[in-house]
Amino acid sequence: MSDLEKTKEQLIAELVELRAQVTALEGRVDEYSTLTHQQWHSLVDNTPAVILILDRDHKIRFINHTRPSVLKEEIIGRRPDELCVPEHREIYRRSVDRVFHSGKSDSMEIAARGRDDQVRWYLNHLGPIFEGGQVVAVSVIAEEITEQKGAEDALRQSEERYRSLVEACPDAVLMSDLRGQVLFASPQAQDLVGLPDDEELADKLLVDFVVEEERRQVTTNLARLLDAGVRRDIEYNVLRRDGTTVPVEVSSALIRDAAGQPKAVMVIVRDVTVRKRALAALARERRTLFRMLRASDHERQLIAYDIHDGLAQQLAAAIMQFETWQHLEEKHHDKAETVYEAGVEMLRQAHSEARRLISGVRPPILDESGFVAAIAHLVHDQRVRTGLKIELFSDVEVDRLPAVAENAVYRIVQEALANACRHSGSPRVRVSLVQQGDMLRLGVQDWGIGFDPEAVLENRFGLSSIRERTRLLGGELLIESAPGQGTHVRVEMPIVARGGGEDSV
Repeated sequence: MSDLEKTKEQLIAELVELRAQVTALEGRVDEYSTLTHQQWHSLVDNTPAVILILDRDHKIRFINHTRPSVLKEEIIGRRPDELCVPEHREIYRRSVDRVFHSGKSDSMEIAARGRDDQVRWYLNHLGPIFEGGQVVAVSVIAEEITEQKGAEDALRQSEERYRSLVEACPDAVLMSDLRGQVLFASPQAQDLVGLPDDEELADKLLVDFVVEEERRQVTTNLARLLDAGVRRDIEYNVLRRDGTTVPVEVSSALIRDAAGQPKAVMVIVRDVTVRKRALAALARERRTLFRMLRASDHERQLIAYDIHDGLAQQLAAAIMQFETWQHLEEKHHDKAETVYEAGVEMLRQAHSEARRLISGVRPPILDESGFVAAIAHLVHDQRVRTGLKIELFSDVEVDRLPAVAENAVYRIVQEALANACRHSGSPRVRVSLVQQGDMLRLGVQDWGIGFDPEAVLENRFGLSSIRERTRLLGGELLIESAPGQGTHVRVEMPIVARGGGEDSV
């Protein structure tokens, strides 16, 4: 056998063996492909998402599974947009067209209504299927998100209710992290610190909005909040953008996560300016009442001294004279007559003193003729008693005032005139009563030694009495004076006609 024949037979044998190996490999490839195809079907059929394949006419050519009440035969060949709610159909069609034309994936959320008339939401992921470099179909993976959408709607509604509550709340509401950095601020908080609308509080620190001396207190209270969980009614002074301050009351609470760990801080800030003013006004009223009580006690004490040193002494002396007269009447008639006349004279003096005291407390002319006549009488008495030149200028149209107001006006002029006559050293004093519209202006002016109105001691009841009576009448008091410059006491008060009740002012 030639070498050529041997080589031919050897090649044939090797070719047969190689063919057998190829056949074996093809069998293994078929086995592998079959397993892979089965696994793919199992994966697709068992995935919870709905998988569709759409042709260029948007018709369904494949669906992995359907609901028990729906047959695949009812779905195959239909267009998915037919299953959407009307307002989402055009959205679905445009999304499929985009994938066909661009060859790029797309996604969208759509709602579909089933046979049970229930609307269900789906998140759709669309992807191109290529063949020969061309998009021949579109795959759709639709994941139902109905529960998620429901939760999102509930959360959105909750956030809307919360936002409405916060915006309707008159107090400022803030949320910060545990370091005090602002995460959220209500419009009221924006207004409270005086920031413009285009500048937000977010990312700023809480300590930046209080006066400098209270910033350490804010840091300390944040640390204590981590231990206590709640801090209530802590007072600060908020520093506004324009440099002014606002007194506030702050309550704060920790916000915790699902694990119970501190996550953020909720802060409610209440402007207490009105309350502070009310408390300050109440304190002033208490001080005023106390001063008026002291002044009233002082007046009673003066009246008691006058009665003790004047009227009571005169009456006691008169009694002694009449007792002596009784003893001398029978044996010493001449002496008895003298003692009797002395006793009568002392009774006359006591009567005059009683009238003076009554006039000092409330002159009868005030009730009989009104405050203008009473003040004219007061000026005349002071002129006679002191010998000073006291002028009275009166231009008042109103006839009478309520009794309380008339007494207060009389007392104001009486006190101011007494001070001028007693302390000023002025040779003349001018009293004026002027009506301008529905306002009454009182004035008592001297050209004496003057004084510093800011340096008047609290136990000087005269000026305190004038000030409080003016305030109770709804008027304003102005004292113009300086050492060596004389004094001018001016009061301006509204006029209330008599008739609305004797005690109305």
